[in-house]
Amino acid sequence: MKFPEGWRIYALVIGLNVVALSLWWVDRDVAPHTVTGGIGAWISSRLGS
Repeated sequence: MKFPEGWRIYALVIGLNVVALSLWWVDRDVAPHTVTGGIGAWISSRLGS
């Protein structure tokens, strides 16, 4: 079986998504950090947190 052109990029993206999902799964019960100022506070206020 011949892999399509650029298959390494797809494998890297899928691998990074697996890592992100596993980190989210492990960290899902941890309380979110309180943002006190800056752009993070502005984004949090827009998201309603």
